[in-house]
Amino acid sequence: QESFDVDKTSTSVTNYKMWSVMPGLYLDLPIAKKFSITARALAGIAHASTPTITVAIEDGGVVDPSVIQSSASKTAFAFDGGVGFRYSILRCLAINLRADYFYTKPDFKIANSGRINNAGREVTEYDQALSSVNFTLGVAYQFSSKKKK
Repeated sequence: QESFDVDKTSTSVTNYKMWSVMPGLYLDLPIAKKFSITARALAGIAHASTPTITVAIEDGGVVDPSVIQSSASKTAFAFDGGVGFRYSILRCLAINLRADYFYTKPDFKIANSGRINNAGREVTEYDQALSSVNFTLGVAYQFSSKKKK
């Protein structure tokens, strides 16, 4: 509202979206009878989409045209790496604790419409990394576990 120097604004935003396809390697290193260290390295592509952002503007009782930042999408190289621990409770059931790091860097070109002046922040490009650290605590079931002789 302040950046547009108007009386009232309202914003509607759709969702960010991302999917990835990343094959890779998985290592399971037993260090005790029921305890293992795990590691994985994945590489592939990620597709990310920004939301559509619509800002409705009202100033002095007059409704101005909405300012719209259109959704943009891009496919880029991505990788994920992680380490964890696995503790076997039963022959086919385990508890996993894992930390993963994900990284991709799409270069979005963003279209804007409805601007009648230069007020407000206008984003036309987004060239920054998208990264995350994910911690997982889970239960794993192993389908093909065979009895040891």
